[in-house]
Amino acid sequence: RWFRARSALFWWALLLAGLWRWQLKTGPRKQEPVVYGYRLVRRYMHDPLAFTQGLLWLNGSLYESTGLYGRSSVRELRLGKKGGVEMVREERLGPKDFGEGLVNWRGELLQLLWRRPDGYRYSALAGKGGYLQRKAGKDFKTPLSDGWGLASDGEVLLATDSGPDIFHLDP
Repeated sequence: RWFRARSALFWWALLLAGLWRWQLKTGPRKQEPVVYGYRLVRRYMHDPLAFTQGLLWLNGSLYESTGLYGRSSVRELRLGKKGGVEMVREERLGPKDFGEGLVNWRGELLQLLWRRPDGYRYSALAGKGGYLQRKAGKDFKTPLSDGWGLASDGEVLLATDSGPDIFHLDP
């Protein structure tokens, strides 16, 4: 009985060693990453006092979250054909708020705040007759103590803080 157990152990060890050697020999298949190029089509002027923290394109307008205590805002911008930029509307944050990441999430804009575990919600409609308004009393909480970036593919809301982790949020 002892001999059979030892023999089985030997064969298992041999099999595993063979698999390990085969893996070392063949190794994981490496695929070269796809490298995309670009070309500069147009350059637009930008407010030198607006520190962009979040940026997205929605319904023909550019929405920008700016960050700086006392100067943070969410802005709707229209880009002109000759490089000009028109600020269509702006929603300013309070003096103790530092705006960060911005994303379009399920029909509203969400904005993270730096060094705070919460964010703001906005109603927005681009263009003539549109609006940009913070939804009073509709702030959201996050597990982050330091909000930075926001992104979405329409299904999942992802956020970053000052560390190496990416968080899946349900605001």
